[in-house]
Amino acid sequence: MKKLFTLIALTAAACVDGHGSNEQGIESLYGTWAVVGNSVAPSNVQAYTENDPRLVGARLNISDSRAVWSGRDSFTEWPCEVSEISYYPPRQFDIICNEGYGLAPKTSVPSMHIDSSGVLRINWYDGANLKLENVARAQ
Repeated sequence: MKKLFTLIALTAAACVDGHGSNEQGIESLYGTWAVVGNSVAPSNVQAYTENDPRLVGARLNISDSRAVWSGRDSFTEWPCEVSEISYYPPRQFDIICNEGYGLAPKTSVPSMHIDSSGVLRINWYDGANLKLENVARAQ
């Protein structure tokens, strides 16, 4: 019985810290993501419109060491040397860059999450909420 309890405890701990499954942990964030749409939340600054052409089509490549935007004028190869990727179960993340900026504005809640359909959602600047699909999974 003690061995069974130990196995259950270790399995639960692995799932909670995000390393029990690639689909639940930080690894699920890695890859190339394409912005397929965006919504706009009420905000003091309204710089974007719904499905804004300045956002839709941009790509974000995320690895354990870099996060790079490309593909749109407003995202001119913005590289982020990753200093930390924080994971908050279930499938919520923050990416902190070495230069002191994060991938999205710092708030009291994680700035991005992967929803149940595999879509990455990022709380972006100026009230925009980005919807990204993993390029490899979409093909």
